[in-house]
Amino acid sequence: VEDSTVRRARTIEALRGRIAVTSSRRTGIVRVAVTAKHPELVRQVAQNLVAEVHRFNQLTRRGRARAEREFVERRLTLARQDLRT
Repeated sequence: VEDSTVRRARTIEALRGRIAVTSSRRTGIVRVAVTAKHPELVRQVAQNLVAEVHRFNQLTRRGRARAEREFVERRLTLARQDLRT
């Protein structure tokens, strides 16, 4: 009996050659191409990939926004300290 880790690794390896991803640095557009015998599988894989890209972008934006907020808060604290002295 094959365990889930091995099955997952085999699935990833099988899909690796069936997925092509390109992106444009100028436009920021990411293109995904999936090839498979079954159109429904192509649709599902492409949708999952796009969902993961979207999730990654959201997490990246949140992290960037948090870093900017923390920077502004530190600068505000320093500015207040400077005004008091």
